[in-house]
Formats: sequence, structure tokens, C-alpha cells
Amino acid sequence: MADEETKTEEVVEEVVEEVVEEVVEEKPITAEIPYGVGMPTVVMPFMAPFDEIAESVTYRAQLIAREQKLSSGICAAMPVGLVVGFLFALLMVLVPVLLTT
Repeated sequence: MADEETKTEEVVEEVVEEVVEEVVEEKPITAEIPYGVGMPTVVMPFMAPFDEIAESVTYRAQLIAREQKLSSGICAAMPVGLVVGFLFALLMVLVPVLLTT
């Protein structure tokens, strides 16, 4: 039995020595980073849905701006048009009345 114990101790010692040797033999992990080699590239994202939405918003904004300009022009010209129309109506009524009398 003593022989078996010494044999197992020797086997354990050998295994421990092998593991220690393997650990010592490993090289430290170092990464060599080359600087100035190549250019990083940027991956373009998938922009199709965003482009469609942007075009739709731009189109609608242009329509709204056009309508706003038209209504602003009409509102600005309304008092002048009202006065000119009233004078033209008076002229059309009074000229025949004055010519017939």
C-alpha cells in the first residue's frame, strides 16, 4: 500500500510539473497594431425608407408654402380689388343713368 501511495504521489508530481511547464512556455498575448496601414471604411446604412419620407415631407412643405403664398397675395390684394370693383359698379350704373337724362 505504501508503494501505491508513492506511485500516485510521483504521478501527481509529474502531472503538476507538466502543467507548470506548459504554463511557463505560453507566450503572453500581445496584439501588434499596425498604424498608418489602410483607411477605415464607413458602411453606408440602408437609407431608402428615410429618403422616401424626406421627399414626401419636402413635397408637402412645398405645396403648403405655395398655397400660403397664393392666399397671402389674394388677401393683400383684396382691399384694392374691392375698391376698384365698387368704383367700376358705380360707373356702370351711373353712366347709363346720366346718359338717359
